[in-house]
Amino acid sequence: MEQILKDLQQYLNTLNIVVKNIGKANWAEQLPLFVRAPYFFNIVSILEQQYALCIAKNNERPTPDQISIQKNMIESVSKLPAIFVFRDGSKELCRNLSGKGVGFVIPGKQCFLPGTIVAFREDKFEATDLRKREFFSPMTQMIFLYYLQEHIADGKLYFQDIISKFNLNKVYVSRIAKELQYFGLSEIGACKRNKYLLFDTNCKALWQKAQNRLINPVWKKIRGKNLPEGLPLAGIAALAGYSNLNDDLFSTHAVYYKDIDIKSIEVLEFEGEFLELWKYRPLIGNTGMVDKLSLYLALKDDPDPRVKSELSNMMEDIW
Repeated sequence: MEQILKDLQQYLNTLNIVVKNIGKANWAEQLPLFVRAPYFFNIVSILEQQYALCIAKNNERPTPDQISIQKNMIESVSKLPAIFVFRDGSKELCRNLSGKGVGFVIPGKQCFLPGTIVAFREDKFEATDLRKREFFSPMTQMIFLYYLQEHIADGKLYFQDIISKFNLNKVYVSRIAKELQYFGLSEIGACKRNKYLLFDTNCKALWQKAQNRLINPVWKKIRGKNLPEGLPLAGIAALAGYSNLNDDLFSTHAVYYKDIDIKSIEVLEFEGEFLELWKYRPLIGNTGMVDKLSLYLALKDDPDPRVKSELSNMMEDIW
């Protein structure tokens, strides 16, 4: 374990991410054996945020679905976001884990650190990093999904409109534009001095083309009392609003993780409303619910056949 922890620290240092080892996790014994057995557990600090570090003991790994379940159990017991460390892994594994919002590091090869860490890497994002990217950065996905649902007749989304609507600076919008261009989903054009993103007007085709780039918008899900008012419905609550599905007993809401102080919420384990912390600011229409495309990405791996059926019906209505 000491060697892979050292490898982890050295690898993240090359990405300008400093890891401080806090110590072993005293809560690990509270986990079920099938969750506890495959990992060594430590607590680390990254950018002044503590994380539950789950280091795989050997090369045998649970499936992405099993890891997602383990993540939820570990976070419930530790009260910390979890990051998994594996010695190796395929591109398919990385794609599946990141799509489920599971943080992981394969030292020397790949890492996906949602939440604060994603924001940190975005701040350092440069055009030369594009070759290393497989998935949209959260803000790029937000702008892409916004275009798909705005029904812009000529396919032109002007930089200034993005800046005004989403309160982003010009440099950031330029980076988003370069990322979309790199993935072949838009071109950068200009009318006099007004730059714009030029998309295909066939939004369904664009959506299908981007499938391997899209991420789950949900970083973490908690529940509790004293949730801020005015948050959009998300999860099953939003799907119930868009379809014939019955709502859960407790509603689910969404918020961009940077827009809320978690300390203001009375976090509970078995009662209260659910709150999804998103990697980007939820797009909200007149319905008071999160947008349909983000909702689909958040729920598409739900095993309930009723959810899958209603998601399919909802998506047919979009196009």
